[in-house]
Amino acid sequence: MQKKINMNSTYARSPDVIARQIEDEYIIIPLVGGIGNIDDCLFSMNKTGKKIWDMLDGIKSLNGIVGDLILEYDIQKDQAKKDVKGFLQELFDRQIVKLT
Repeated sequence: MQKKINMNSTYARSPDVIARQIEDEYIIIPLVGGIGNIDDCLFSMNKTGKKIWDMLDGIKSLNGIVGDLILEYDIQKDQAKKDVKGFLQELFDRQIVKLT
């Protein structure tokens, strides 16, 4: 069963991955695990995704991250919440982030 993302919770980047910038793209690379299809292991994100990634410190709640994004970008709160929640769900499902 898929665990639901809670906007009041805090999440942190997994210590088992590294993030690297390649031109305008940001790639998350697992440091552990079996060798398989590399396309299934790598995760890429845009600049906004990288901004969210950088804020996943285990201290700031997802609602706090949404508030920061609203201040920085011209985006409505409902849209920001939807985008952050969807992005975090994908990261969580891939075990790239963990609940703190």
